Amino acid sequence: MGLTIQVGESQRPRPLAQNARRTGHPHISLFTLLHAESVLSRDGITSWDREGGFIVRHEKIGVMRTTVAVVFLGLVYILGIYVKITGMGQR
Repeated sequence: MGLTIQVGESQRPRPLAQNARRTGHPHISLFTLLHAESVLSRDGITSWDREGGFIVRHEKIGVMRTTVAVVFLGLVYILGIYVKITGMGQR
C-alpha cells in the first residue's frame, strides 16, 4: 500500500484544474467535467491520476456525509434569504 499524504502535499491540483478547464469555454468545460466524472465512476481513476502515476482511492460518499452537506447548504441558503430580507448586508 502507498503512502498517505495530505491534500496540500499533493501535485494533483494543477493537472486537475488544467484538465477541467482545458478549452477555456465554460460550457465545454462542463462537458469535460461530466466526462471525467463518468470515467471516474466507470474505471475508478481519473485520466490525470493515471497520467501522473498517482494511486488514489476514491470511495462512495455515505449517507451521513451527504446529509450533513445538504443541511449545511440549506442553512447557507436560508441565511442568504434572511440577509436579503432584512437588508443586513447593506450599509
